[in-house]
Amino acid sequence: MTRRLSSLMRRSWLTFARLSPRERYLVTFTLACVIGYGVYSAISEIRTYVADTKRVLALRSTQLEDLSRVVRRYKTLNSRLEKAQKTFAQSQTTFKEVTDQLDRIVRQTIGSNTHDLKKGGSPSQVGFDYEKQAFTLNVRSLSLEQVIKLLYELEQGGSPLFLGKVDIIRSSADNSFAATLEIFSIQKKSS
Repeated sequence: MTRRLSSLMRRSWLTFARLSPRERYLVTFTLACVIGYGVYSAISEIRTYVADTKRVLALRSTQLEDLSRVVRRYKTLNSRLEKAQKTFAQSQTTFKEVTDQLDRIVRQTIGSNTHDLKKGGSPSQVGFDYEKQAFTLNVRSLSLEQVIKLLYELEQGGSPLFLGKVDIIRSSADNSFAATLEIFSIQKKSS
């Protein structure tokens, strides 16, 4: 193979040497143009490859940021779901237990039995596994401090009850208030 290449090179050189100076100049110029075009094409391809690689890298970086944002959001929502399921699992109470808890909370915060508790309609579905039972608590006469204590106990206290809507009306005769509270409990759905 090298012998063949060597003989081909020798014949090409002899043919080149037999050319007139003008023809040698044209052949050299043409060869230089072909080599220049080849180098330019190679450099152009490399530049295109580098530009495409940079574009793909930028796209992948954006996708990685988006994916990490989605993963963080998923972890946040998953922890909220776990907390809600834990809270729901702890809050499974019957109507009797809810009324007993509310009576105890109202007596502790207000000190009187001036309230009325009504059970709402049939339970509504929450998610796939739970149902929500609504209750309405009407308290006729209480001070602003008692309202605050009652709301705090219902929302932040140890009872597994959830506060929905609160309507507070001030009495025109004295500094007392009347409150209507929508409260609900969560129970595992009966199969």
